[in-house]
Amino acid sequence: MTKLEGPMIFPVFEEVFPVRSRRKFAALAAAVTIGSVGLVHALTGAAAAVPAAPGGTIVPLVVGAQTLRVDPDSGLDGLVTLWSDGGRMVFFGQRVSGGTIRFGGEITVRSGAKTAWLTDLALDIGTGTVDATLDSHPLRLGTVDTSTLRLRKNPGDKNLYVDIGFDDDKRVELTSEGATALNTALDIDSLEQGRALLAGIISARLAVDEKVASEVNTGQQALTESRIDVDIELDERIDLSDDLGQD
Repeated sequence: MTKLEGPMIFPVFEEVFPVRSRRKFAALAAAVTIGSVGLVHALTGAAAAVPAAPGGTIVPLVVGAQTLRVDPDSGLDGLVTLWSDGGRMVFFGQRVSGGTIRFGGEITVRSGAKTAWLTDLALDIGTGTVDATLDSHPLRLGTVDTSTLRLRKNPGDKNLYVDIGFDDDKRVELTSEGATALNTALDIDSLEQGRALLAGIISARLAVDEKVASEVNTGQQALTESRIDVDIELDERIDLSDDLGQD
């Protein structure tokens, strides 16, 4: 982990199986894919209560925030009106191994006289995939690099924030499916796989309790009283014991 300098940014999708390094175990991820949109859309409502595997810890998100906007490099105009609608962070062996951040609201994208609406956005932290619904059709919209996450909080804050997309080059990029669907909806042919669609920061909020403190290798009181601003790698062991500051 690298301790960061400078001011903090204070500005957001549900995976319930704490699979270590889902990027490394792509075959396993494929095995649990259900339908055309995968595990995230399939496991909602009562099914989302599936317990963690032995050694795994599921922490519900308190609330989240986001500063997402339609990326000007997409060639589209648009408006993002999203809010946090729940989700979970999954720890496995004192590592962030996955989770999902879900959003209510919508993203409006326009090209000329045509408009399309994206709803039901969900980010899978373990894989970086972003699912959505376009005109009542669920699809795998895009991907974002979630290999590095930022943990941050102010002294005395009883919440720990996990940021995704804090770097300028971490944008939500269209999948082939997402590009094709938007091209059809907007009657254009300019979008393609890898084109940036969204930019900004997604921030998940975890209540600091003994369980969360244990997963980052410190105590609840020490974590509550401290300032945190560090980068962590997905699936790498977390140890904040040397990163606690009260300035």
